[in-house]
Amino acid sequence: MMAESFIKKYPLSLREIIATPIIWRGNTLIKLGLPWPGVNHLKDLAFFAGFTYGAFRTALSRATATGDIAVFRDKSGKVRYKMSKLQQDISLSVVEHQNRKPGLSIAVFSFKTQEEKKRSALRQMLIWYGFKMLTQNVYITGAMDLERIENSAKEQGLNDHLYLFSCPDFSSTDMIKKISQIFEIKKLAKNINIFLKDMEGFIESAGDAIDFGRRCFYLGPVYHAFSFTNDVPLHQSLIPEDYPAPELSRVMYKYISGRMEDLVAYYLSLEK
Repeated sequence: MMAESFIKKYPLSLREIIATPIIWRGNTLIKLGLPWPGVNHLKDLAFFAGFTYGAFRTALSRATATGDIAVFRDKSGKVRYKMSKLQQDISLSVVEHQNRKPGLSIAVFSFKTQEEKKRSALRQMLIWYGFKMLTQNVYITGAMDLERIENSAKEQGLNDHLYLFSCPDFSSTDMIKKISQIFEIKKLAKNINIFLKDMEGFIESAGDAIDFGRRCFYLGPVYHAFSFTNDVPLHQSLIPEDYPAPELSRVMYKYISGRMEDLVAYYLSLEK
């Protein structure tokens, strides 16, 4: 699949693009001793996605000002970027996603009409943690560490508006059916299968290390959306056996492990 076609079909926002090299470094590449990315890493991916330099600079300034990403200078004085505390906490939840315990986590929030900005920020944070809307102000997900979410809400100044509940006993057949309908498991499975084919075409048509690295980095947050943000955050016992998410993870791992040297070569090429 041509890069332009994949990017058009699976577009990312500049906010997502800017965070991507940082999250790659803080997760998949964390044990390789690589420096945190500089502006070249972020800019290269933004250009690959078709954004202009002006749009990139504006989005980068906004991301550092809001604390979406953390900025610092290394020992040589070079400006670099690393994961924020919120990104680190969400990353831990992603790792734990495959080993969820039975049960549900429920988030309820309440804001005044004039507090729409705060409402939007909390709603986005819950989505990043894998929650899905049940009703307007009620979101649900599988069993997870609620203390981590509560701490994230405190750091964002949103904790006074958020109420979190655990529901470990979740065995009602009728309720399981209703929850499955909310998560649209059949539709998600169909979309994952389509994405699998597109992902394979996108990565397998990559050329040299630079081209592979750019494609793989871009693929990261799209894969994350299918494997976590938009995935079914329920215990495996509640998900059909033929649900394709495990295959998606297997294929992604195959691409990363098979060309890890190229991925590192791309990353280091942006240090020059």
